[in-house]
Amino acid sequence: MLRVDVLGDVRATIDGRPLDLGGPRQRAVLGLLAAASGRIVSTDRFVEDLWAGDPPPKALGALQAYVSHLRRRLEPDRAPRTPAAVLVSAAPGYRLVLPDEQVDAWDVARLVDAARAAPAAEALTLALAARSRWTGPPFAAYADEPWAADAATRLGEVHAAAAEIAGEAALAVGRPGEVLSALDELARAEPLRESAAALLARTLAAVGRPGDASAVLRDVRTRLGEELGLDPGPAWHEAQQAVLAPVATPARRRAAPVVAAEPDDGFLGRTAELARLHRAHGTRRSRAGVVWVAAEAGTGKSALVERFAREVTGRVLRARCPEAGGAPPGWAWRELVTAATGTPPTAADPFTLAAAVAPVLAGPVTLVCEDVHGADGETLQVLRHLVANGDGALLVVATYRDDEVSDDLRATLALLAAQTVDRIRLAGLDPESGRRLLARHAGRDLAERTWRALLDRAAGNALFLRELGDLARTEGDDVATRDLPAGVGDVLSRRLARLPARAVATLTRAAVLGREVDVDLMLGVEALRGPLDEEELLDDLDTGVVAGLLESDPDLRFSHALVRDTVAARMPPLRRARLHRALLDALGTRHPERVHALAHHAELALDTTTAGRALPHLVAGATAALDAGAVEEAVRWWRAALRAHDLGAGDTASRLSTHRSLVRALAASGDVLAALAERDRSIAVARRDGDLTDEAWAWSWDVVALWATRPALDEQDAAIARVRELLDAIDPSDRRLRAELLLALAHESQPWLVDVGRAAGEEALAIAVELDDPRLRCRALAVAHFHTFATDDPHHQRRVGEEMLAVASGAHLGDHVALAHLVLSAAAVGRGELDAAQGHLDAATATAGAGQLPVLALSVTVFAATLDLVHGRLDAARRAFDELSARITASGDPNGRVIRTWIRTTVAAVAGDCSVVLDELEAVAAAGGAGYVAVLRVLAHLDAGREADARALWPLPPYPREATWLLETAFQCLAACRLGDVEVVRRTRDELRPWAGQLVRTGNGQLVLGPVDLVLARAATALGEDPRPHAEAAAALARRLAAPQWLAAARA
Repeated sequence: MLRVDVLGDVRATIDGRPLDLGGPRQRAVLGLLAAASGRIVSTDRFVEDLWAGDPPPKALGALQAYVSHLRRRLEPDRAPRTPAAVLVSAAPGYRLVLPDEQVDAWDVARLVDAARAAPAAEALTLALAARSRWTGPPFAAYADEPWAADAATRLGEVHAAAAEIAGEAALAVGRPGEVLSALDELARAEPLRESAAALLARTLAAVGRPGDASAVLRDVRTRLGEELGLDPGPAWHEAQQAVLAPVATPARRRAAPVVAAEPDDGFLGRTAELARLHRAHGTRRSRAGVVWVAAEAGTGKSALVERFAREVTGRVLRARCPEAGGAPPGWAWRELVTAATGTPPTAADPFTLAAAVAPVLAGPVTLVCEDVHGADGETLQVLRHLVANGDGALLVVATYRDDEVSDDLRATLALLAAQTVDRIRLAGLDPESGRRLLARHAGRDLAERTWRALLDRAAGNALFLRELGDLARTEGDDVATRDLPAGVGDVLSRRLARLPARAVATLTRAAVLGREVDVDLMLGVEALRGPLDEEELLDDLDTGVVAGLLESDPDLRFSHALVRDTVAARMPPLRRARLHRALLDALGTRHPERVHALAHHAELALDTTTAGRALPHLVAGATAALDAGAVEEAVRWWRAALRAHDLGAGDTASRLSTHRSLVRALAASGDVLAALAERDRSIAVARRDGDLTDEAWAWSWDVVALWATRPALDEQDAAIARVRELLDAIDPSDRRLRAELLLALAHESQPWLVDVGRAAGEEALAIAVELDDPRLRCRALAVAHFHTFATDDPHHQRRVGEEMLAVASGAHLGDHVALAHLVLSAAAVGRGELDAAQGHLDAATATAGAGQLPVLALSVTVFAATLDLVHGRLDAARRAFDELSARITASGDPNGRVIRTWIRTTVAAVAGDCSVVLDELEAVAAAGGAGYVAVLRVLAHLDAGREADARALWPLPPYPREATWLLETAFQCLAACRLGDVEVVRRTRDELRPWAGQLVRTGNGQLVLGPVDLVLARAATALGEDPRPHAEAAAALARRLAAPQWLAAARA
């Protein structure tokens, strides 16, 4: 067993065998650690005390060497690369970790503390045991050193307390003779110590020596008066009374029990925010809830949620999103499942990963999920699924930087609004908390002028304040206030400048790996290890821990993302690229399964020399990322793969395949315009460099969308003609390629050539069933959804959605599961089943991929606006739809302007006056969109009292049966009724009849006009028929929906 002794000389033994602790300064390191009683001794304190205020230029390097040597001596059997367990690194320095019994000075203090609180007989035993452990003056060889003198004074007081406690206890149990010599020794050593003299006198009287007792009291009274000018205190008078009038020995005066202070965990302020977290935890909910904690970097998000996690009752789990590239998608959830079950999940897609995570979160549990601003698409998709489907036993507390919110996270915040229990925005620390934090890190209270200047510079940012406090400690108050750093990075750079150059170089290389430090990889890759052996590299990393740049709880990682970024930025770009090349080669050999890390390093190492070996890793990483739903990474790596081809890698076939994959990834990301542009380039390259088959594949269009993605105003004849030529030219036995071309033809036919697109989609669906290809089948079903109104079957859309949901669920196609729910939501809107529509929107939220989030967020918002419209809250509906229209236009949607006019006109029609949008409709018509807004212009002119202008636009041809057909046809019927065009009234009435009992709406359910029966009642009136059956049906639907304006219209 290891023992450390500092009473006498500083020495150590293992099982009684003395250890070689090196020279005096190295032994002093151990002495300083023992003097600190297990507390951290900062490197600044070491440097100041070891070199008496005059350290050499490389003092930190020397200290590191002393620590390394002592560790080898104190733990000779410690395995390589195992963290030290005795002389432990702990920012901002080191501490000694041993049981009190194994350090003589600590053991003495332990025994004395125990004696203070023990019954008399036990206290006597403990105090005498403490005295017996005293083998000499503390730190005898360093008596002239200030640090040793201070520690010796403290320990001397403990030694004296042992004698006094023993004396009181001996008197209480009637055994005064056992402590007489100890008290006499103490009184002689400290002749002005009144308490020791008084206790000695009482003890002498108790053993029958009253004369000697009186002499002791006279002597101490004389000394106090002559040397200090003081009169004796109560202890002296009590002792005198005991000597002059002996009585039975009084019961021992017991010391107050020692209560351990609550450990200081560094948490300051945030009481209000902490209370809000506890309130959220205590709130009863029927469904899962989420609390968002947002702040800028370094403000204290992690400290807040860590404190909450320690205080809250029940099970607490943690997930952390990696903040540097190269981690696999969904890594936070994979780590969570692995930690909880001991087995890594094998899920390859968000759908199955969510299924693996759900059992881990069963039962009452609080999940703390940190740094979701760095979450990839799969991580956020699983989070949405867990919150949307979880019950009230789950509370998620998620932190993020509010200045780094991605589009995916922004959409997630919107989509989980209903489940959001609270949103906490952390500002800077309040002045008092900031002052205390500065004092803690400066090691002293700072002058008010100083701490206020520092607090103002840091704006309450906790990380910045800690760094400024450290700066004040090491360089003085004047440096911290006179030369204020511009930001936390500047302070960190100053701290790095104080470290040994070799350690800084090692930490810089480690930072290139990311926030997590892979020690095995650093040791195994020469470019990472540098000219160091294993022990030197580990010493350098340990220096990072001591400096507070790294932490090891439990794995080695940079203490903050800003710290890692600052350190990594020290490496010049060319050297960083060389390091990524080395990592690419090393990981390819050692860990070929790390496809995402390999793709990350391949991208950053890409040049003419690496393109060939980088390409397969980029392709593998992009493929895996897309499968996992991490679409941003997939797009980035497919683009990098194209650059690799430009640099000479691959061949024509692989370039064309890469280009097609990029198109699919862009479409999956939701950037349809970029995907269309890239597809056009892919087609051009295929026509130039490939054959007809290559070109045919380049036409593939795999996009999961609720509405048409092709610009409505674009010319489509040439594209349709070319796809038909390819259909005739390709090998008829290649059924999959034919299906791809048919789906491309259906896309190019949108929105007007309904018959062409419908026939192509139906044939593609038949081939997909023949090939038993679930994804191909779902894509063909999406085309069938686009043709909801191309049939007179009012249940077509629901059947398509149900089939798609069944196929997609069985094949774990999360994006098509979400689309199926959106289709079913649209069908439910059509039937007037708004609760069911909301349920399908919630289900879509749980499964939607990153690229679907904008459409999904829009659908959720539109649905809320539609509820306002249905329930007669027309002003709120108008405001909401105007805002949505502006968002659609600003998003770059190719059909945004036309969509905007339809939305605004429909809302105006429900309100009863379309004239308010007349100018906008005329502008669209003048810009070439007259055919798309003709019926809207007719209605607007009529409402404006300009019947002649309306008749000038009349009659209108039957509208193509695309996604707005039902709405267009209802508008034509209403206009014909007002214009008295019986022929058009009869035609549109007949077309609308199959849809009786439903609502007039667009195919995606995003825009609602009112009950179809209300339009049919108007038509019946215009045709001289009985409108009552339809009016009553409309009224019944209006009552069920609580739609006052439609109910009033039905009764009119």
